[in-house]
Amino acid sequence: MIERWTVVLTVFFLVFGLSTAQARTAEEKCQFKRAVAKANYGRCVQKWLAGCYGGRCPSGAKMGRCVSKYVSTWPRLQALSGTACDAPRFVDNGATVTDNLTGLIWEKKTTDGSVHDVSNTYDWSGLDLDESDEDGTAFTVFLATLNAVELFDGAAGWRMPTLSELLTIRLEPVGPRCSTEPCIDPIFGPTATAPQYASSGNPTQPRAVWLVLFNDFPGGFNLGPSSVVEYPIRAVRAGW
Repeated sequence: MIERWTVVLTVFFLVFGLSTAQARTAEEKCQFKRAVAKANYGRCVQKWLAGCYGGRCPSGAKMGRCVSKYVSTWPRLQALSGTACDAPRFVDNGATVTDNLTGLIWEKKTTDGSVHDVSNTYDWSGLDLDESDEDGTAFTVFLATLNAVELFDGAAGWRMPTLSELLTIRLEPVGPRCSTEPCIDPIFGPTATAPQYASSGNPTQPRAVWLVLFNDFPGGFNLGPSSVVEYPIRAVRAGW
């Protein structure tokens, strides 16, 4: 047993110790610390979601602490001057926004009546209420248009964000009421204050879906009543 733990600890220090030692330049430190922050956030969220399997999800405030700790790392990373971290967190690309903390690229909404119009709403599931089918207009119309018909921003891979991803772009992520509606940086374009779909499922209510609210709702997110209700969606894809 002791030998087994010795091997585990040796591998740990070789991998993580080497990674730390190699992060000598400012750019390497930027990339390393950004990756660590993202990994820690992922573990924090998974721990919160795991509590849902007990039949009742933990307090939303605990999720809020996960989000707040993650997004608060960016000002510290910006101190690494001359690196990819020494930049605004959100970058306007015209039709999209790049998040330099998470590496995600977000769709900007419009008021032009196109598939990107902020007033558009979609359902997740067809009338069979089976989310695994992914047969609602969110998939058959919205994402299908972005990925096949329009090839939005010259790239495929557009999808619905997860709960944890969508919460990272909500101002004052979870907890107190936000001071200005909609609760999002204006760089993302017009934003509906109505709930928006997030793609993470919930084990306690398989026919309900996570929703993130960009109004002054104090919790920031909740469970939607049904996957056949129409809500806005903001598409996202992986960046770097």
